[in-house]
Amino acid sequence: MNYRTRLEYRMSTAKAIGILLDEPSLASGRDDLAKQVGLSPFHFHRAFKYVCGEGPNELSARLLLERAAWQLKHTRMSVSEIALEAGFESLAGFSRSFRKGFGVSPSIFRIGNHPSSSLQSPNNIHYRRNVQGWAAEFIRHKAMNLEVKSVNPIRICSIQHLGPYYLIGETCAKLGPLASHLPFRADRRMFAVYRDDPLTTPISKLHSEAGFELFEGETAPEGTQETTIPGGKCATYLHEGPYDVLGEVWGEMARCLAGSEMAVRQCPTFDVYLDCLGTLDGKMPRTELYWPIC
Repeated sequence: MNYRTRLEYRMSTAKAIGILLDEPSLASGRDDLAKQVGLSPFHFHRAFKYVCGEGPNELSARLLLERAAWQLKHTRMSVSEIALEAGFESLAGFSRSFRKGFGVSPSIFRIGNHPSSSLQSPNNIHYRRNVQGWAAEFIRHKAMNLEVKSVNPIRICSIQHLGPYYLIGETCAKLGPLASHLPFRADRRMFAVYRDDPLTTPISKLHSEAGFELFEGETAPEGTQETTIPGGKCATYLHEGPYDVLGEVWGEMARCLAGSEMAVRQCPTFDVYLDCLGTLDGKMPRTELYWPIC
């Protein structure tokens, strides 16, 4: 995909996101939305997922729940009114979806001290009241300084994760107690390995795994399995910042590689959490992203 096509995709998607931020329910008319941004339905969905890491319907559903969360905190609308405006035909259906996203019922969310009205996302696009000026920021191509490294095969003890890549943190949390039987080493690295292409694989069927590095003579603790990350040449990028925007960073890395002369290998991508066993002392966590190349 050449630079001009990628830029057109980003600009068309930015326009569509602006429409959805104004009225998230419009994603249900995908063909109309595609027409508004000047693409065919097929190319619109392809462009949207390429840029955002999720389709327009998935983004819309999340924005509607985030708007509902904002309304619960900042308006006097009843839960039933909010559910109807979010596109739900029943209060029970809205409550189930809301609880799945935020972990509590709408009524408890309204009276409680929930830290955020945003849900996890692969792109850091969220519902905000009176959003202005976001499109130019979204379209602007961020420069990434990619470094090429040769890595040796890496043995890890891991547990499997099935579903959205941006929820891999939940699996990482489960890994800690299982790996506690390994000897403590300050240089033991933690990995997330991504085995499927999110542009061609349904989000519910994405396979990944979270694992800790195994050193010579060590075996995988009970409840984990030993796997090996293939060695070879990789394009790498060091991200210093919160984990919840890693999906966006991976997407930007993909776009940089697509516009470069580097050819990717058909091997799993992976990231390394450099500060998972140390103290941050007020600094942002560091994550190193690895993309195998020829």
